[in-house]
Amino acid sequence: MLQAAKEQENARIERRRIREGFAASKMSAVAGLAQHDVCVMCNAKHATLCVQFAQNNQIVPVPWNRQPTGGNYAHRTQSRSLSKPRLRFLSDGSTPNKSVLHSVSTSGIPPYPWCGPIVALRTMPCGSYEDITLADFRHVIDYLMRFGTTETRESSSQPDYCPPGDIRGVKICCYGEKRLHGSERFVSVDVPRAHPIRLNDDQGSVSPISKLLGMPLTLWKYPELRHWLDPPGWTGDMCAESNDYAAILMRETDAESPFWGFALLYWNTDLGNVLVTCEDDSDLDIPDVEAMCRFAKYKVQPLFDNALGSGTIQQTKQEVLDFINKTNFMSFKDESLMKKPKEGRNDE
Repeated sequence: MLQAAKEQENARIERRRIREGFAASKMSAVAGLAQHDVCVMCNAKHATLCVQFAQNNQIVPVPWNRQPTGGNYAHRTQSRSLSKPRLRFLSDGSTPNKSVLHSVSTSGIPPYPWCGPIVALRTMPCGSYEDITLADFRHVIDYLMRFGTTETRESSSQPDYCPPGDIRGVKICCYGEKRLHGSERFVSVDVPRAHPIRLNDDQGSVSPISKLLGMPLTLWKYPELRHWLDPPGWTGDMCAESNDYAAILMRETDAESPFWGFALLYWNTDLGNVLVTCEDDSDLDIPDVEAMCRFAKYKVQPLFDNALGSGTIQQTKQEVLDFINKTNFMSFKDESLMKKPKEGRNDE
């Protein structure tokens, strides 16, 4: 009896020591977790150890193949990683996660209001799980700081380099960005995994024209629009937030839609800078976006006008849709490599 009580007390002291040390150092205790054959949390053997950001300002190791209580996160066989965290905590009454705020305090304030318990684990490429490491924990902290951020950094001058987890996207700069800041019309940017355009399907809109061309592109408005609404000292016949290239990509191509040939109001006014990524999360290069924008503006837009009765000849909707195909697009792209079409005032 005394021996059993002593062992239980030692286990309790060990669990408390791990918790306190882990919360204090944030990272140092993780390295020792994999060395334990017995879980320090429940005194049982487990295949994988991960990290739980508890709500009481503690970071504790937890066995991932135990079914958590409360249904706050999925069982290990049903979950992949922290890359797709649940977002219900915004409306289910969960309280702020003090542990996350404590962990990232040296890096700043996270852009996302993390609430409720969070579990992070290490997922291998083959789909199996391994114990979390110091490097993994550092990545978790970085992820918590970047999740939901709308920041996109300009891509490296090295065309083959992209930060891990990021994809290459293209920013279509608005008229004000180009005129006031001297920016190029198309800028290559790195889009992190935690960017809204990659997290939620409802954050971006797929270009109808790009789908017909066999290369679906997702467009997303930057939230900095207020900077381009009547900026101080602005003069000119175009609004600073104008972005005709983005608008033309969003023209409706559904022949049954009453808005056929037009961009919906959301994509026709107050645009500002627009981010473009591939729908399948593959890298996107400037030449592809630029060629598609020019094809839509110089080839497709006149056909829309013809079918809508404001062009030079009469055409049907079906004739316009038949023209919007990959073959015609690639032919135009090849011609553009030889000589770009003369740009009008909208492209200044």
